[in-house]
Amino acid sequence: MAETLRCDVDPKEFIVWKHPINTAGYGSQIIVQESQLGLLLSSGQLVGTLEPGSYPIESANIPLLRRLLPGGESSIPYDIWFSTCINSNEYKWGTRNPIQVFDSKYNVMVPIGCFGSSRLKIRDFQSFFQQIVGTSSSYKTQDLRDFIIPFIEREINQSISEIAKNNNVFTISSSTKKLSDECGIRLKSSLKKFGIEFGELFIQGISVISDDPSFIEIKKALTTASSIEIKGGAISNNKETYSLERSFDVLENAAKNDSGIAGSFIGAGVGLGAGLNLANNMSPMQ
Repeated sequence: MAETLRCDVDPKEFIVWKHPINTAGYGSQIIVQESQLGLLLSSGQLVGTLEPGSYPIESANIPLLRRLLPGGESSIPYDIWFSTCINSNEYKWGTRNPIQVFDSKYNVMVPIGCFGSSRLKIRDFQSFFQQIVGTSSSYKTQDLRDFIIPFIEREINQSISEIAKNNNVFTISSSTKKLSDECGIRLKSSLKKFGIEFGELFIQGISVISDDPSFIEIKKALTTASSIEIKGGAISNNKETYSLERSFDVLENAAKNDSGIAGSFIGAGVGLGAGLNLANNMSPMQ
């Protein structure tokens, strides 16, 4: 039965897609659209590729088929796949878990988050099928994104940790270009064995995760330390003022305790002290 084998899936949604018909008979045709590549596989092995164009399935029409078709076959005994050839930078990513980085200035672990995008394409389909696609009938853009994110996180974690050894964690965001270049070079090497050509890595943002529980504790600690430092400076600069402030605190707390015996005595003392002070001020000068 004559069939038309083509792939109309949005190129942004797939990396490779297998046509459900794997026994297309003579008289059928394979249509490989622009920005696509046709792939012929047999038992997981890549046996040939088809450039964009229309390919009527006739023994004398496609040179590749003349070489590959066994004598007497009335259909193609291969799986027909389609791959997108778009070199896309749609692989947006973000660190899924905080990267815990040690800050040498404050001697604390700070949770860092990153996000960005990457550009890549499949260069070696044989390695890609054997090591990643396996027995699946398709491999989507999201699948590839999920595959590369752990590699990106590992490289970014390593690079940020190295930079943080000699720099304040809170200024790392100024090093995005350097981090992008360094991580991109290592990612090219790591992903090559999977048939993936890693183009560029773009780190678009690095920031402290402000709502992370560990960072909330850091902020509390820094706020307390800052308050103590300011208070300590005030004490050293004006001890009398600080003593008076602490006295007012004691009196205020005592006043709130209406039934407390100690509060009553303190209140009486205040009245007595105030009376004596007033008397002293009204005495005629000697």
